[in-house]
Amino acid sequence: MPTGIYERHRRKKHIELKCKQCGKIFEVPPCHAQGRKKYCSWECRNLFKKTMRGEKSPLWRGGVYKPERYIRCYSPYGCVYQHRIIMENFLGRKLLPQEVVHHINGNKLDNHIENLKLFKNKAEHRRFHANENTLLTAQI
Repeated sequence: MPTGIYERHRRKKHIELKCKQCGKIFEVPPCHAQGRKKYCSWECRNLFKKTMRGEKSPLWRGGVYKPERYIRCYSPYGCVYQHRIIMENFLGRKLLPQEVVHHINGNKLDNHIENLKLFKNKAEHRRFHANENTLLTAQI
């Protein structure tokens, strides 16, 4: 008969599971078998997570993420704004980090090249909007 709390815990049967990465059989307590424990080790878990990125992921939806602000696309560099990719393709070069791509009609989901304008930096972009606002107030 077990005398301590730890001996009673050890008495519980372990459940055998198969690792999703390497296929090795491993044992876990019943409380860990409810969908939490899928890998035999952290190495297998991390290896599986690395291989399930991009198109290999079961959550892949074509690589385009469309929130309410800007459309973002999956690329080897991570998640990138689609309007920046379109401008890079149009110019034939990579955009500098300080360069700003502006949507002319204000619709941030309209990424046609005719609707995009490139500014050297944020200051130039702000100046453009300041001039635009003064013209609007002068017309009223």
